[in-house]
Amino acid sequence: MGMEVTSAAARLMENRTETKAGGQKVAAPAAAETRSYASAADYAKELMKRFDYFGRQTKINGVPTTVSVSPAFLEKCRNDPEKQKFLESNLAAMKAGVEYVSRRTRMLPGNPVMTHASYSVDANGNITMCGGCTNDPDGKIARENAEKRARKQKEEAKRTEKLRAKKLAERRAKEKAKEKARETEYRATGRSAAQLAESLLRQMSGRDLREETAGLFDALI
Repeated sequence: MGMEVTSAAARLMENRTETKAGGQKVAAPAAAETRSYASAADYAKELMKRFDYFGRQTKINGVPTTVSVSPAFLEKCRNDPEKQKFLESNLAAMKAGVEYVSRRTRMLPGNPVMTHASYSVDANGNITMCGGCTNDPDGKIARENAEKRARKQKEEAKRTEKLRAKKLAERRAKEKAKEKARETEYRATGRSAAQLAESLLRQMSGRDLREETAGLFDALI
């Protein structure tokens, strides 16, 4: 979630107050007397002394926050009292801005919490504020969703394995059926019909049946 911030922040500072968590209003940091600086880096060092959230990552109302200003804009400000006043009044308002958004975010449906915030000032003095929020700060919902996905994947794997086993069993059953249905041709050649009959039967049974069938063929005919 990102939003453009204009000189409204400067107007907020006209009363020289800033809003703290809980609605309490306290005096905002007094602007330093405008003066010239040898370099943009020197001006940045001065701002870091006055605003503990400038140029570094910190937490405002528990929200990880970064505030950055373009070196080009710092260069424009270092010898310009009006630009210094504009920048410093906005820097002073940024803390209240993060606190306000963080507090109001918790009132939204689902009671989300703000996860991060940042302010950046570009080379022309345009200010951008970005922030994020979540309704799952401790990761409970994410873990539950991950567990659901894992269970679903496991169940799907079981169904796939059962289907694969079923298809394999069906294929094997078809192969066995083909084997049973297969017709084999046997042949016996000789000069005695009775002996040929015995020979053919022996081939078809796969064992020697001469003792078991001795004289049986003669009895039949």
